[in-house]
Amino acid sequence: MAVSVTMPDGRCLEGDTALEVVRKMNRRALIGEPDPWRYMIALARRVRRLTGTGVRTTSPETFLLDLAAAGVLTVEGLTAGSRRGGAEHGRVPVSGE
Repeated sequence: MAVSVTMPDGRCLEGDTALEVVRKMNRRALIGEPDPWRYMIALARRVRRLTGTGVRTTSPETFLLDLAAAGVLTVEGLTAGSRRGGAEHGRVPVSGE
């Protein structure tokens, strides 16, 4: 199952893996970074500064799930127990849904 994220502006990004989605997010970012790992760190810092919510950058999967938990985006195709290619899939709702 593909991983997809829906941004607050309604844009949807899809990929076969969470890393692919993070790469796409980085390419489309106003302030991109040289690689997806630096992008995750930079965005996590911005989210922390703006919302006070911590976002883990230990893997693309946890990064996307934490962004969804913070209400920054909606993720489909991952759950808290999933790993790369994991069997558990689903939708992580944005707060207020």
